Amino acid sequence: MFKEDNHLTIITGQPANGKTTVGRLLQESFGFVCIEGDDFITPIGKTRLNNGSWNDTDRKVYLSRMAASAVEIKQDNPDVVVVDCLTTRWMREFLVTQIHAINHSLAVGFILIDRQLTSENITQIAALRRAQGHALDVDALVRFRQAFEPWDPKLPCVSFTNPGDGNIHQLLMLAQIAITKLWSP
Repeated sequence: MFKEDNHLTIITGQPANGKTTVGRLLQESFGFVCIEGDDFITPIGKTRLNNGSWNDTDRKVYLSRMAASAVEIKQDNPDVVVVDCLTTRWMREFLVTQIHAINHSLAVGFILIDRQLTSENITQIAALRRAQGHALDVDALVRFRQAFEPWDPKLPCVSFTNPGDGNIHQLLMLAQIAITKLWSP
């Protein structure tokens, strides 16, 4: 559907906003290759992430590995999305810098997903994720949601709000619109 050889789309937003769901929907519906940032966190990293000891050095190694994988996969697949929280501005900029260091001709753009969650929603989501082996428990999920820094306008970005109502068709439509806006001339 999109077949953009020189574009790399990164889906980001606070934890539990629906990034992975959108990435999987794009993969299932349009054949995108979805690279999940969580897959680059080692088991030790997951422990350090939860207890707050994961540091910027850990993050740089993580982001560098993710960038290298995204660029490598992009060589054989025109439609690739990278899904990751990227809590801080420097992480977003660092990821773009790492991607451009490997392939300076790739245009990198972001889709920022927002979602309003109650404390009850967060508790339910964290419990479900923990049962699935996700790295974040309730406290870490809240901490990372609160730490998410505002967007830096220097980075190309289109945003939309996930209504959180379970309507995957509407969510896919919002993602399609965002990708079209992001990469339209």
